Amino acid sequence: MSWSFNVVGKSADFPEFFDKESARLTGDSKTEFDEARPHLQALIGMNVNTNCQPLLSVNASGHASKKDGIVTYSNCSVEIKSLPGQLIGG
Repeated sequence: MSWSFNVVGKSADFPEFFDKESARLTGDSKTEFDEARPHLQALIGMNVNTNCQPLLSVNASGHASKKDGIVTYSNCSVEIKSLPGQLIGG
């Protein structure tokens, strides 16, 4: 059970991306992503300069293991980078 993504976008575009990512996933992977999603959104919100809409590079992944239907191990890794500059053509 796992999920991952590596994307670049404007901070305002991430809620829509998360909707699509959640719809793409199935089963336990979807459950894990949906549980991590509010935390991912909060981290992205903390990395936004309120004076502009920066581009963010977000690389995130999660994994969990179950035994007899009980999660015995889980992890989530997130890297967020603000990218200076201006987006053109988008």
